[in-house]
Amino acid sequence: KLFFAGKGRHGWWTTADMKRQFKLVVKVFEELRHPNYRALFLFDNSSNHQAYSADALLARIMTLKD
Repeated sequence: KLFFAGKGRHGWWTTADMKRQFKLVVKVFEELRHPNYRALFLFDNSSNHQAYSADALLARIMTLKD
């Protein structure tokens, strides 16, 4: 499946997109089931590393009250 990033397309690449794609890649790899195959998955330092749960307490979005 192709992902077209940008406004007016599929939106922006998110951690949820990465999870979906990774699960698909692992599934395809497992279907090969060849004893001499090994998988190595590498992830770069992308914006996906800034993913947090919906209820995470983040200092950058918290407000200070007197």
